[in-house]
This record gives sequence, structure tokens and C-alpha cells, in this order.
Amino acid sequence: MPGVQDARQRLNERGRLHMAKRWKVLMASVALLAIGIPAIAGVNPVTFQCQMKIQILSGLFNPARDTLVVRGSFNGWAGNQDRLTDPDGDSLYTVTLNLPDALVGQTQYYKYVIVSPGKADRWESDPNREFVLQAGGQILPVEYFDRQEVMAVTAKVTFQADMSELLLRGYFDPATDSIRVVGSFNGWANSESMQPDLFDPTLFVYTTPITAAPGSTQKWKFRAYPTSKFLDNGWEGGSDHTFTFTGQDMTLPPQKPNILPAGRPLRQAVTVRFKVNVRGATDWFNKKPFGQVKSVWLNGDFVPLGQGGWGSWAVADTNRLVRMYDDGTHGDEVANDEIWTTEVSFAAGAMNTHLYKFGIYAAGVDTLNRGNIPMDNEAGFAQNHFVAIDDAQPLYVVPTDIFGSQRPLPEVTFQVDMSIQMLSGLFDPAKDKVVVRGNFNGWAGQDELVDYNGDKIFVRTYYMPDATVGDKLYFKYVILRPGQADRWESDPNREHVITAGHQLVALDYFSRESQVAVTAKVKFQADMSELLTRGWFDPATDSIRVVGSFNGWANTESMVPDLFDPSLYVYEIPITAVTGSTQKWKFRAYPTSKWLDNGWEGGSDHQFTFTGSDLVLPPQKPNISPAGRPLVRDVVVRFRVNVTGAVDWFNKKPFVNIKSVWLNGDFVPLGVGGWGGWAVVDTSQLVRMYDDGVHGGDEAARDNIWTTEVLFRSGQMSAHLYKYGIYADGVDTLNRGNIPLDNEAGFAMNHTLLIDDSQPLYIAPIDIFGSQWRPSAVERETPAELPTTYFVSRNYPNPFNPETTIRYGLPERARVKLTIYNLVGQKIATLVDAEQAPGYYRVKWDGRDELGRTVPSGLYLYRFEAGNYSVTRKMTLMK
Repeated sequence: MPGVQDARQRLNERGRLHMAKRWKVLMASVALLAIGIPAIAGVNPVTFQCQMKIQILSGLFNPARDTLVVRGSFNGWAGNQDRLTDPDGDSLYTVTLNLPDALVGQTQYYKYVIVSPGKADRWESDPNREFVLQAGGQILPVEYFDRQEVMAVTAKVTFQADMSELLLRGYFDPATDSIRVVGSFNGWANSESMQPDLFDPTLFVYTTPITAAPGSTQKWKFRAYPTSKFLDNGWEGGSDHTFTFTGQDMTLPPQKPNILPAGRPLRQAVTVRFKVNVRGATDWFNKKPFGQVKSVWLNGDFVPLGQGGWGSWAVADTNRLVRMYDDGTHGDEVANDEIWTTEVSFAAGAMNTHLYKFGIYAAGVDTLNRGNIPMDNEAGFAQNHFVAIDDAQPLYVVPTDIFGSQRPLPEVTFQVDMSIQMLSGLFDPAKDKVVVRGNFNGWAGQDELVDYNGDKIFVRTYYMPDATVGDKLYFKYVILRPGQADRWESDPNREHVITAGHQLVALDYFSRESQVAVTAKVKFQADMSELLTRGWFDPATDSIRVVGSFNGWANTESMVPDLFDPSLYVYEIPITAVTGSTQKWKFRAYPTSKWLDNGWEGGSDHQFTFTGSDLVLPPQKPNISPAGRPLVRDVVVRFRVNVTGAVDWFNKKPFVNIKSVWLNGDFVPLGVGGWGGWAVVDTSQLVRMYDDGVHGGDEAARDNIWTTEVLFRSGQMSAHLYKYGIYADGVDTLNRGNIPLDNEAGFAMNHTLLIDDSQPLYIAPIDIFGSQWRPSAVERETPAELPTTYFVSRNYPNPFNPETTIRYGLPERARVKLTIYNLVGQKIATLVDAEQAPGYYRVKWDGRDELGRTVPSGLYLYRFEAGNYSVTRKMTLMK
């Protein structure tokens, strides 16, 4: 019966071990008594015992060649002087050490270590052993080396490293660098490098025979060489990898090495501001919340300052740490908010990447971890924070850390395929750059992407604040060429949701162009008739230009009058693009100071589909307004906006429970100008509107038409841009909390105001929230006499395409409404809704609704209302 025999053998073995243990301990005690050691003050003999039989039988320990030593907190975890011996040859190795009284009552930590000539020391792989030193000494129990009570076997283990990210980021160069596997099975040292897989060059593999007990836990890590090139001397960060050794050949799943480069020298001296949130912080040692936090300290591979190499964690030696503050000084923003802050100066030439950690001193900290480095209480060994210092400015503010949260900062790697741009001659790596710009860097700067391995895929890694996890990035790639305008991607903004740790944005072609571009001529046409008729555009001094995605939104060439129609301006340009791509563009008027919004055309971009063949685009009327003239008097302007059915620009959903409506514009904050902030917490920078029938000239309470009045002083300009914002349930969280009140329409989609200063009160037409289309302006005629009765003319021409004119007259000052309806009574557009002085007027309708959309051909009605007079007439749009 093999089972019974095995059991008997185990019992016999235990009996022999027990007897051997008692005999050796007895002999050691007799020897100590014989020399009188117990009588010597300050000497406490401790006998260590380690059974090496399994190691010897497994071929892992050769008594004739190898040495067994004990290393621990009592001897600095070093040296071979504390050697265990086996004088009677029973494989039980012992040594007795005399420990001083100063250690009595303290916990001592230790491990057994096999020392072999010409090989790395082999430490036990299990957690540290420990004992509390007793006065007069003690005899420690017999333990198997590495706690292995089973015969070791040998099997091959294959390790795999997924090197794709390290290669993609350019951190690892296969020509000069290597990656190795080190662990408990090879003494945490290895001279053999991993090799690329034959079929996948991004997968590195290493197979090694391991001799260990089946069922034992093996710990290991990657280490990169040369060590000087990588952070923390090439050691992988975080906890050890582990696997259970089965005793049979096994292949471990691929792991991504948690290895970072050592960085680069700083180009200038930088002050780095560290911040840590300690709310609810827990001590690593007892896993309990700290009591009253008395002080917080910073430690890292740059501490002590000026020396480096991590300062002491002892309570008595905080002069080797960096003190942090929560008193509103030393870079701390708010006192007593539990966010502790300090600033550290890094000299030019210091490396820009570092590891660091925080420690808390609070009630009871001195006694934790038995008083041994009790301030290292944030996280476990090698579980550090990481900083990559940005030296673009002399002050770099590290995103606020959370005490005890050592997860890496969100790390986003942008990647773009530039092969098509290179083949099309639109990007030359020798002289051009491709950068990324988005809401994370202010849509500006030169965060350059680099092609590390010549595959025409350009990459850049960007560290995001920890608090941005879950936020959405908006960005575009931009080509920079010396002496030319920046060439932005023409497609809509790219998007990426930030997650914890490292992530790759989706690989795509620049401007999403996956085909080689072709060149064709495109002719643009501007119908300048209205701008010329109104006298706003002077051909002798002014110019109109075409700017778009195809010329980097900048142009020095002006449109010129057509030879046969001086009111039609034309511009022809060769465009190189992918067939079928969408090209966006706008008109811009010069000199820019003469025009509203620096000459930029209002509203959404024009666009066309590039066919790859020569194109002539239909004429467009530039949606451009003059910067106006100085007001001749003070004028109160009444703004009104209808929010019925209003939809939030960010989530495209109707607002819920509208609480307030706000006005912003190039005249806000009042008295300052330049657009107020859109933040919910700073509505003092906006103008409040009312729907209470009382304030701001509001006529009727709770009719969804919100009103306010703004005083414009004499001498201010008469033309302005403005926009509305709504505060309602859930608004704070939209757009990631970033300017959430700018929720009426997109960038540069503003309303236009042309103030009539003939009276001290000017009532602007009622706006519709979300409808930024700029209707044709009402023109006042100046005949010799005023009309004696109300009248409205028939529109001319009729039928019409694309626009028609309606004239009307007012014998007295009156409120005027001129509205377009379809045949089922639905309102299409409001052309006039304002109080006007006596006189003759004309207004044009261009066949668009209030959202700026072209309406279909058909029969329409226009209704004119002024005073007690009203009339409805028909008109026909034909296309």
C-alpha cells in the first residue's frame, strides 16, 4: 500500500527531524551555558535551523561547494558571515547568533540564502520569515529552505513579453536594448536575453529550465538593459509577477513589461509642484485610516534634494524627506482642504522622469511596522508614483495624486499613418512635422509625433491628469511646414474616451485619407451684390478671400471681379486632395479690423465634395458684416430669445427644467468686453435674462421668451456678436464640465447685432435658441416724404429663385412682424420682429428657414403685421 508506506515515511522523517532538532538545540544550549553567554549583559543567543535535505536531493544545494547563510534586519540583509553548518551530516543546518539587548521585543525579519561560487545568490522566494527577539535568546523552529517539503523537479517554462507598446513608443530599440526575465528561480539575475518570436517580432520569448517543487509559487519580473537607459535601473515597476510551478513544461501568457525610459535631461530649470489628496487615507501597514494627520512628506529617487537615491523613511530623520503643506502657502492653493502641496526645484540637465511616494505622520504611526521605516506607509515595495516633467515652462504642476492610489496616470498614445500624405507629396518628414492639438493642450502647441521605426506611423504619448479618466478627448492632427500655414485635418474632430493606464487611440490616416491625392482646379464664386449695394465693401480698399482645409485656413490671394459681372468675385486654385473627400471653407474679408469677428464669415463652414476633376462651385453670398460704426448716443438694447423646445448643443437633447438663461457676447463682461466665461460657477461674467414679466423688459411671464436689456454707451461700436446659454438639470456635467453653458451652438456660430441708434431703445428681433442663421438685414429707404398709411408690397420677383424682396411702409412708429409660413400654417422664418420708426423699408428672403436650411420649391405665405394693420400674401419659390 504505497499510501500507507508514504505516510509512515513522512512520520519517520518527522520523528528523525524532531529528535535531531532536540539534540542540536540541547547541544547548543549546553555549549552556551558552558561559556557563560547567558550571564553576559546584552547578549541574546538565537539559534537558526534550516533543513536542506530537499534542496540537496533536488540538486539545488551541494554541501561540498555551496554555502547556506542567514540574512535579515539584524545584519543589514547582507554578508556571508552568518553561515549555517551541518557538522553531523543530517542535512539540518544551524547557526547561533548573539543579538544585542537593543533588539529585545522587536520583530526581526530574515531569509536563508544559498551562496554558490560563480552564481547569483539564491534567496528564498517566500515572504520574509520573522520572530520577536526574547530576552535571553531563543531557538527558532526547524524550517525547510524555501518552505519546500517536496522533492523538486525540473521543467521548462516559456516567458513571453508583449513588446508592442515599448516598440511603438520608441522606448525600446532591439538593436541596442534587451529584455530579460529575473526571478526567484535564477537568483533575480540573468545574463540571457529574450528573443523576438519568429512569427511576431513584437513578441519576445525566453525558455528556461526551472527546478522547483510542484505547486510552489515562483515570482519574477522583467528587467531592461542597459539599465542606465531605463527608470529604476531597468527594473519593472509594481508587484512581482507570480505563477504556480506545475512540474511540467508550461508557457506563460504574454505580459506587457511595466518598464519606463529614464527620460531625457531637462532643457531648463523647472519647479515641480506635487499635490496629494489624503482624504480617507489608509495606512499601508495596518490597513486602517490614519488618525489626525499631522504632517505629510514626499520621498523619491530625487530625495534627499541634491543627492538623490530616496531619503530615509524614519520618523526621526524627516530632514531627509520633503515637507508638504496644507496651509495655503508653498504652492498650496487652499488651506485645510486635505490636499497637501510642495514644490521641488529640478536643475537644467536633471532627468525629467522620476519615481516618488508620499508618507503620512499621524497619531500612532511611530509604532506601526514595529517602528521600522513607519513613514513608508502609502503602499508596498516598488509601488511608486511616476512623473514625467514637462519642461516647456519653468513651473510644472503634477496632476493631484490620491494617497494610496499608485495606479499609473492615464497615458494616451496618439498614432497617425502619414504614408498617403508622403506619397501625395503633402508631407516631407525631412522638413515637416505632424503634431496633435486638442482640448487637452488648448488646441495649440507643437506636441510632435515621431516615426521611430520608419513604418510611416507617427506616434506620441501624452500623460493625462488622473481626474480625466472617463472624459472625452477631442483632437486633430496638424502638419507644420516652415514658411507655410499650418494644415489641419479637414474632417470633424477626432474623439477618444480616456481610460486608466495606457491606451492607444485608433490608428487612422491623416485627414482619414486612405487614397493617394490628386490635383484639380476649383473655382469659388462670391455674390458681392449686397455687400456692394449697402456700401459695406469698397473694392478700392477691401478684399475677400477663400480660406479652408485645403490651404491651412489662410490665404494671401484675393478674389477678383468677374470680367462680365463686377458684383461676382471669383478665385481659382489647384487643390490636392483625395477624390471623394469633403473640403470645408469660408470667406474672410480684409482688412480684418474693418469687419465683425475679424473678417471671418459667420455660421457653419461651407463644404463641397472634391471630385478629382476641375470644379466650378455655385456663387455664395458671404455671411460677413462690417464692424459697424461708433454709436452717436447711448442705446439700451433689448435682447430676446425663444427657448421653446431648446436643445443642448453637447448632447443634442432637450433641456430639462430650465432654471436660467444667460447672454454672452463680444461686449460681455459689461464694461470690459471680449466674451465672458461660460463656467457655471462664474455667471457673474454673463448677463442674466428674465421670463418673469418684470425685469429686463420682459413682456410676459413664463412664455419661454427670455429677455434682458444691455446699455451700450455712445462711442461703442454698433455691430456685435452674441450667444445664449441655458442652465438646466444636468448641465454641469455635460462637455465634461468644461464651459457647459456654451450650449447653444458650435464654435463661431453666433448671432449678429446691428444696433439702430436712432432711438434710445433698440429692440432686437426675437432670436430662437439654437438658430444661428443670420437673416437678411432690413434696409431703410430714404424718400423725400413719409408714407401716410401702412402698406406692404407684393414680393418681387415672384416666382423667385434664390431670393425675393418685400417692401413695406410705416406712417408712424410701430411694432412690425413679417413672418413666412408654409401652406399648412407652419412658421418657416421670421424676417422682422422689431419696433421701427416711420418710413419705408425693404427686406429680402433667401428661401431659408430659421435654422438656415434651404426650403423646397413651392407656395409660401408671408404675413405682415404693424400696429392694427395686417395682411397675408402668397409667393412661389421655384428651383
